[in-house]
Amino acid sequence: MDKSLIKGIPKGVVFDPETHHYTYNGVVGPSVTGLLNTWVKSKSGQYYYNSVFKTWVWAETFEEAGRFGTAVHQYCKELLSGNDITIDRPDFIPPVEQFIKWHNEHLREVFVAEEPMYSVQGFFGTLDIFGLDKKGELVLVDIKTGDYSLAGPQLSGYEMLVRENILNNKKHRIKRYVLSLPKEAGKSYKFIEMINDRDDKLHFQACLSKRAWEQKYIK
Repeated sequence: MDKSLIKGIPKGVVFDPETHHYTYNGVVGPSVTGLLNTWVKSKSGQYYYNSVFKTWVWAETFEEAGRFGTAVHQYCKELLSGNDITIDRPDFIPPVEQFIKWHNEHLREVFVAEEPMYSVQGFFGTLDIFGLDKKGELVLVDIKTGDYSLAGPQLSGYEMLVRENILNNKKHRIKRYVLSLPKEAGKSYKFIEMINDRDDKLHFQACLSKRAWEQKYIK
């Protein structure tokens, strides 16, 4: 692949992991995951309700799943950076081992990993992995340790960030994948290509337009 396609990694976006807020040159805006979020915490604080899929989860279970996913992402980031890691909990071992296996089997080179970015369309996001696979094709990968039903639109948002910030050739093909890592020992990772490019992009853009409308007309 021609390396001139890659501009370089954008700088200047600040992400606060405690509040999950992004800023860029004083600009504050929603994140890709925030725009797509369908989970609402109950007034009692005891559970979360999904307004689209009509399901609920106890708050403790939901929040622990989030902490688990965040920790696994951090291990993956350290590994991609070439750093040694010490796994402090046995339940982290299966997903991390499967990530290493996936990396050895599929990934040739990483251009960006866990890098926050800003779009002039007014949103932010931190994509997991953008790089080259073993075939020399550009791939955009989102790591999941749980549900990935909205990964298609999420990856469309990240693709918009990549094309705006990193890629010189805006028409170059990018393949979008979910890497689902298991929590149980003995199970293998799933590497799933997201192929509904048009519908995924339309859904993300609809969420972005909805947010813009609400900010303009709902005071």
